[in-house]
Amino acid sequence: MATSRRPPRTARNVMMDLLARRDHSERELRQKLKLREFAIEDIEKALVYAHEHNWIGENTKLAETLARALHRRGKGIQSINNSLIKKGLPKVAMDLDLEYEKALALVASKRRTKKYADVSDPKIRASLGRFLQSRGFPQQIIRKVLLELRVVT
Repeated sequence: MATSRRPPRTARNVMMDLLARRDHSERELRQKLKLREFAIEDIEKALVYAHEHNWIGENTKLAETLARALHRRGKGIQSINNSLIKKGLPKVAMDLDLEYEKALALVASKRRTKKYADVSDPKIRASLGRFLQSRGFPQQIIRKVLLELRVVT
């Protein structure tokens, strides 16, 4: 019976495991390797190795991929850019039309519930506004959506 031997847990091997699961920014890799208590020199050697093999480096492409995933989850541009900054990635540009459509879709899904059905109530509109704000939508989009609700009802 053959036993499978795992390679030693070096900073480079852990980094390769992380990159095999999904793309990471250099900042994310550095943070995760520090959490696993590798020496700074070993972390830097692993990151140089990754750069030499082109495993990390194209931050704009990674930022756009992550932004698209967060857009699909209904996050607003402010929330998306905050997530990108935390990962050490560049911000993405705001598309007002896309933000407006996402906010309308979120409000429409909320209105399907009994609690949010009556948008003529100012408390309900305020609650929907806070919900959109918590999702990271800009104030101008929130105001536009709430004005739209007044017109529709």
